[in-house]
Amino acid sequence: LPDQDCIVPMGEKHPLTNAADGAYIDFREKVLRDEPYPVRGFFVYKQNPMHSLPDRARTRAMIDKMEFVAVIDVLPTDTAWLADVILPESTYLERRDPVIGFQDPHPFLSVRNPVVDPIHDTRPNFEIMKELAGRLGFPEFFDYTIEQMQRAQLAPFDLHPDDLVSTGVWTDRQGRTVGRTLREGHRFPTPSGKIELASERFRRRGYDPVPRYRPPEKIPTGQFRLIPGKIALFTHASNQNNAWLHELMPDNALWIHPKPAADRGIREGDTVSVKSAVGQISLPALVTPRIRPDCVHVPHGFGHLSPGMSRVHGVGGCDSDLLVSREDKITGNAALHETLVTVTRAGAGKEARR
Repeated sequence: LPDQDCIVPMGEKHPLTNAADGAYIDFREKVLRDEPYPVRGFFVYKQNPMHSLPDRARTRAMIDKMEFVAVIDVLPTDTAWLADVILPESTYLERRDPVIGFQDPHPFLSVRNPVVDPIHDTRPNFEIMKELAGRLGFPEFFDYTIEQMQRAQLAPFDLHPDDLVSTGVWTDRQGRTVGRTLREGHRFPTPSGKIELASERFRRRGYDPVPRYRPPEKIPTGQFRLIPGKIALFTHASNQNNAWLHELMPDNALWIHPKPAADRGIREGDTVSVKSAVGQISLPALVTPRIRPDCVHVPHGFGHLSPGMSRVHGVGGCDSDLLVSREDKITGNAALHETLVTVTRAGAGKEARR
């Protein structure tokens, strides 16, 4: 059917919310308001809302409202540290995962098998779920092993897991596909059945069918637009505690252009205070022409609250403490570049600390 794809209507406020992901800011706010009903349990896997959502204080308030929180993770993240139960997962080098298929740049299948035994008392997520299902009384949902799952995934391609062991992947550069083949007359899940550069679904619901540039609101005098961003060394806020990566970047700093820095008496390495409508952080200044004079940048992934993240516990500033909860009106995705901040040198107005 023309409307069946990964983007479906999900209510009036955000009519094109992704059905698989939902709208996390809306979820948090509804939990805080007990709408449409009280939610008192939170099960988190492969996520760290305390760093991934804007306005960390607001996220903390949601978690504190819960009566039970369970987290599956490989690290004692800020979210895990607030949980009632942490179910430690084996790392990717210690576990066997389902087969994954990709189509780009050419069709291939990838398998992940353990190369070392688990160092600690951890388990793969599959085994965690399998045992929980059994204890809860419905073992029939996981009445197979991960090895059986791999064999079943590969059977349609006349492959066996052993075929992927030597290289970790299977590929056929001659054009054999690992997914569906596009045949003559194929229709994509769009109203026209074709690849649409202009979305008829958006047009039909009264939105621009192609992106239209609209200039942002003017930045008030004395303020900056906060530009958060991730560093290529790290994956989100996950591995800043890694010993080797920590040596390469042990802290984060506020990027600020030389002109506004000079106007505020800020020099390289000075501690600065950054304040938004929802929070405030302190961190060193990095004075650089690589950013616009009306913007500042806070690298993502620092300012951890969890003592378990020993190398980065209380180190640097957390961008989520500053980000206001703004959403894209169509999808409900967080709008991360809508926060305005002020920047002052620590000690400004008092005896300068150098």
